Amino acid sequence: MNYSDLFKEIRHKAKLKQTEFGEKLGVGVGTIQKIEGGEREPSNTIKKLFPYVFGEYLGEEAALNYNLPEFSKETDTELENKLQEALKENEQLKLQIETLTDFKNTQARTIELLEDRIELYKIKYESENNKPNKAG
Repeated sequence: MNYSDLFKEIRHKAKLKQTEFGEKLGVGVGTIQKIEGGEREPSNTIKKLFPYVFGEYLGEEAALNYNLPEFSKETDTELENKLQEALKENEQLKLQIETLTDFKNTQARTIELLEDRIELYKIKYESENNKPNKAG
């Protein structure tokens, strides 16, 4: 079996049109048509991505015949747990970004206040040094 036959077989098992099949692999329908027509082989990227996207339709023999990486057979529960962990981590990162943004805004405001104070001291210094001398 060649890639042309493999793609056709898996696409039919997945009940997808060439357009949908290509979208899942991140390529256009033209690329899928050329692969299925035997005009070209899939890129290395597609070969690496293929078992992760369509692993449920691949038998071990097919994966071995095409030197495809092993498909992860994690259960839905394991994948759901990983997703929940990733979402929690994402929320923590959002909070850290908000904290850093607040800190940055506080720093900017502090700098503005210090610059205002410096201006006031300059004005005060200039006005004191420009007063006429009474002793003269």
